[in-house]
Amino acid sequence: AQLYDLQFSPDGKTIYGAGGESLGSTDQHGWAWAWDTESGRLRWKKPFLESLCTVQVSPRGAILLTRSEKWNLALQETTTGKLRCRLEERRASNEESRARNIAGNLYFTPDEKRVMGCFTEGIQIWNTRTGKREAFWWLPKGDYGVPHNLEFSADGTKVMVTVSGWSSKKRHDPHDSACVYLRDSKTGRVLRKFPGPYSISALSPAADKITMVGDRYYSSDAGYRLVLYSGRPGILKRESPRVASDFLPVSLDFRPDGNI
Repeated sequence: AQLYDLQFSPDGKTIYGAGGESLGSTDQHGWAWAWDTESGRLRWKKPFLESLCTVQVSPRGAILLTRSEKWNLALQETTTGKLRCRLEERRASNEESRARNIAGNLYFTPDEKRVMGCFTEGIQIWNTRTGKREAFWWLPKGDYGVPHNLEFSADGTKVMVTVSGWSSKKRHDPHDSACVYLRDSKTGRVLRKFPGPYSISALSPAADKITMVGDRYYSSDAGYRLVLYSGRPGILKRESPRVASDFLPVSLDFRPDGNI
């Protein structure tokens, strides 16, 4: 068996792993493991019918989310490895066929009650108790793209959605444009839209500030700029001087002192 992913529990006392036989092989057995970080002792090991590619731990450390090579999703109890439920497969109707393909990113809500998955042109919501699909948040009318990053406010009431998209109204016409939305995490209602192109962004814990780097600045001779928006009214507060650099930022985050 090969190990493909590892993640620590929030308290740092346990390491969870996902793996299996070589990806793409005919023998598709997989496993999820849990080890004690102090002693290295194996706490539990659970078999799966397919190789597992990723493992994620919920914010409070109670639930484990695993994804298989064939995109089957399962939730387990972190203490025992017992299967909690399998996430219901998305069966797209003709109207929803364009949203079938998952982009790869999955997120727990801060209260652990739901899992959000990024699909083409929207976000699928699952209930973590039953595994049932609860809702699908489409991108606003006229916008096309793939959500690839979700970030929650500290109180869990808001979620920032970063979308890599297409600039034209012709669906699936790729272009280096993107945008950012601030949404109500319960209802999915769009609270603010920050037109792009912005492909890298970060949300402050209080959801009162959003910072972004725009694709339009991505060239070695021109460099890039950082912009800072006020999250509540959604107005531009500051824009950094142009930074000339051969290296481009790939992630952003707010420090506790408010710096970026």
